[in-house]
Amino acid sequence: MQQVNGIATFSAPVFDNLIERAQYHPDLLSQEEKDALLSIIEKLQCVAICGNDECRELWLIIERGSIEDFGDYDEYLENEIVSSKDEYEELWKEEYPDPIKWYLLSVKRYNEACFLFIDSKLTLHIKKETSNITESINLQLISWIDQTVSKCIDWLKRDMSGYNEYINQHLPYTKRTGRILRQDYWNIDPKEKEWMLKGLTTTDIDILKIIVELSEDDEQTIFPEKMTSGIFFDCCKIGYDANSYLQSANMKPVDLYRKFADGRDFGLTQLNPDSPQAFEEWFNKREWQFGHPWEVCRGGNSTHISLYVDKRADGWRLSLSGKSRNRVAETVRFAIALYNHNIPFKLWDAKEILAMVSGTDYIGIVPEGIIPVYCHSYFPKEDCIVDFMNLATEERDKVVKLAYWHAIGEAKLIEY
Repeated sequence: MQQVNGIATFSAPVFDNLIERAQYHPDLLSQEEKDALLSIIEKLQCVAICGNDECRELWLIIERGSIEDFGDYDEYLENEIVSSKDEYEELWKEEYPDPIKWYLLSVKRYNEACFLFIDSKLTLHIKKETSNITESINLQLISWIDQTVSKCIDWLKRDMSGYNEYINQHLPYTKRTGRILRQDYWNIDPKEKEWMLKGLTTTDIDILKIIVELSEDDEQTIFPEKMTSGIFFDCCKIGYDANSYLQSANMKPVDLYRKFADGRDFGLTQLNPDSPQAFEEWFNKREWQFGHPWEVCRGGNSTHISLYVDKRADGWRLSLSGKSRNRVAETVRFAIALYNHNIPFKLWDAKEILAMVSGTDYIGIVPEGIIPVYCHSYFPKEDCIVDFMNLATEERDKVVKLAYWHAIGEAKLIEY
């Protein structure tokens, strides 16, 4: 941190360290810090609301600073993070590639509480409750934000159109929201297509088109027979075999399920595999709702594959689900195998999955710092975007050129 005309100035690495510390424990406890943050929020009252909970936003910029601000070279060397000064400089420019760094500042009020976000992550928070603690650990950060907010508001008052034009022209694409046609992205990065499709053929996609049509017809998806756990495990085995999961030739379907499913089956594997009555009684108790019996291919919250069983008035229905980019090929192979075995089922998000593997859908591009999962709220519903990404470093210019970018919201002052 340096002093210019008696005012503290921060370089981006120093600011980032202060942000990281604040985000680790964002609740402000001292009255001094609370008053300082409330002063910032009060200054921002002249900026027009741009969202729910009285949200107001401004873009802040800060210089990268010198390499000395990045850290201590000797410490990096001692900890074997780098082996030379050239590597150290390369690491610095990798972390801070541009002369300035941009931050989206957002403040909100809700139920007498106040929130300050940096790049959509909660950084400072004033709770409704009071506190007797006097320690002020975030005052430097709040002070710098206060100074910068004042400069931005002064700029808006002098030249609102100039401020917004500067943001529009200079805001890095890594901070923007957009979409790119998947086929265009594949043309830029053919390895991405190879990795995602994992050998799916045009014949596979033709069969998938039939499955999509069948999934639209409720009558075609009803499983008319009595359902048993044994039937369910047999269907799982069909999917496992289609994806060449490692297995012992002598393993029973139920054992394969134990090996590859989530594990929280709430007693499903203990049922008599040939008893429709046992399965129906187990299903009707619905204690399985507290487990994950249908997660037949283990994964994360958004990366597993499920084969649901649902009781219908005229029978049972199997529903296959799994549209994450890294596993959609497995889902398609699972679906094709069920179809080839004449097993009625419904493929969830069938049209979206077909578009994904055909390269005809759009990938949503979200700003850096936003985890590219469950980002549907960033895009209009009619875009039907189910897959998201951050703007990668490699081939960035090509992606920027081919993508469609959302307009940047303009900052406006309230007219009194």
